Amino acid sequence: MQRRDILTLSTLGVIGSAGCLAELEWDRASAPNEDGTDTDIDIDTTGADTVDVRFAGVYAADRDREFIDGEYLVLRNDADDAVDVSGYVVAYPDDRTYRIADLVLESGAQFVLASRDGTDATLQSSPPAYLRYAGFDDELPVLGDGGTVRMRNAAGALVSAVHYQNGGCDGGSVTDDAGDSIECLH
Repeated sequence: MQRRDILTLSTLGVIGSAGCLAELEWDRASAPNEDGTDTDIDIDTTGADTVDVRFAGVYAADRDREFIDGEYLVLRNDADDAVDVSGYVVAYPDDRTYRIADLVLESGAQFVLASRDGTDATLQSSPPAYLRYAGFDDELPVLGDGGTVRMRNAAGALVSAVHYQNGGCDGGSVTDDAGDSIECLH
């Protein structure tokens, strides 16, 4: 493992345990689709709300930082139980996508998706943090200054979406579809 990867994993533990990313509060049932409707919200008809994996940060600048370098997204499982996100797709503003393969997020676990190439890793903290790389190195920057990032489950239903401006957590703003702000505390 390279020194940079070790530093990244060490810092992920600090991010997860120190609460670097504030909790995202939003009304899941009110999050609209791209066209303003709410028909794609993944609500279990038995009454159990299954929309518990959500974006917790958008770091859109391709720069060196103390925690993770380059542009990346952070998602978190806020459910009380583990959620199998295998097959979920993260869609970037320019229509690039990343399909999550073989991953179960424990309750409270974070999923960090970096745009560049790298070696996937898991920080064995409690809860764990999963670092994955989308492999867009030859096409960076992917996120740009502003846009909307969406995550859909394996069936194609919208699970979470965030809008960001002026670099997102790198100095701008990040809001969910309900208009609630994500506070990025670095």
